[in-house]
Amino acid sequence: MIRAFLAIVLGEAILERYSACHAREATQRRDFRWVRPANVHITIRFLGDTREDRVEPLRREIESVTAGAAPFRIALGQPGCFGPRDRPQVLWFAIDEGAQELKALVTRIESALRRLSFAPDDKAWRAHITVARNPRRAFFRDWEEALKGWGLAGMAFEAREVTFFSSVLGPQGPTYSVLWNAALGGGGEHTTQDPIH
Repeated sequence: MIRAFLAIVLGEAILERYSACHAREATQRRDFRWVRPANVHITIRFLGDTREDRVEPLRREIESVTAGAAPFRIALGQPGCFGPRDRPQVLWFAIDEGAQELKALVTRIESALRRLSFAPDDKAWRAHITVARNPRRAFFRDWEEALKGWGLAGMAFEAREVTFFSSVLGPQGPTYSVLWNAALGGGGEHTTQDPIH
């Protein structure tokens, strides 16, 4: 059994900017749990515990979906939060350009998952990247100003594939491993495990 999810990895320039800002914010706001640069992504679908014998059928089904979807541009939007604004539970950046294409891709993937008898997702999907969680419900009234200072809004990249990750939980947070990529427009190939720490 593996703990798995489908996601789109961000472009290199965005990850470099994110990494620099993350290092500063994580030092200044230790009461928040900031998502490490290696782990930041756009979640397409969290699958949870998945039997290993379902991984290959899932790959074939997802590749059939991504083969019919062309690569597309994704641009980050403004920061936002879930929960009270003065004690946000989750901090995130919206997806501006590319949100409609992402939604269409998610809808097609949901149909593919139903064909494979995966349980439906009971949470409404929203295009965003999570950057921090607030497990202690700490106050952070100026989070919006702080995140706008990261300069991520407007940065863009071209989404070219959907990645299937396994996730192993540990004391320092999760470790993700790439099991395979499904290329948008076809040509996806099987990828050996590549741990992301």
